[in-house]
Amino acid sequence: LFDKVIECIGGVLERDYFGLRYLDKNKQRQWIDLSKTVYKQLKHVIPRSLNFRVKHYPARPLEELKQEKSRYFLYLQLRRDLHSGRLIGRTNDMHVLAAHILQAEIGDIDKLEDYLGKNGSLADLKMFENMTPRVEAKIRDIYKTLR
Repeated sequence: LFDKVIECIGGVLERDYFGLRYLDKNKQRQWIDLSKTVYKQLKHVIPRSLNFRVKHYPARPLEELKQEKSRYFLYLQLRRDLHSGRLIGRTNDMHVLAAHILQAEIGDIDKLEDYLGKNGSLADLKMFENMTPRVEAKIRDIYKTLR
C-alpha cells in the first residue's frame, strides 16, 4: 500500500522519512508497519483512514532531502504541526519557523495586509492554536527581516 501511495504522489526518493499513520481503536496514533499486512493492522479499526505523514524529521533537511517533493511534504508537515501545537521546540525557533512560513506563502511583509482578516491580525492566518499579541509581535519582527 505504501508503494502505491508513493506512486500516486509522483514518487518520493527519500521514503524512509515518511509513512502512513492511522488512529487505532483506542484513538492512539499508530504507524503502519510495512513488514506486516495492512489488513492485520487495520482489522479492528473503523473508520479505516490512513494519512501520509513525516515519520521523523531529518536533522539537516537541506542536506538529507535532495528531492524538492520530499522537502515540500516536510514543509507541509511542519506547518501542520506548528499550527496544531504538536511541534515541540524552543519558543524562539517556533517564531522563526512561523516567520519563514509566512515568507514562503505570502512573500515579503508588504504583501501581508492583503492576507489578513478584518482584525488585521496574524491570528487570522491560524499559524498557532492560541496566538497572543506578544507572540504575533515577535513573529512580525522576524518576518520583517526576511526577503
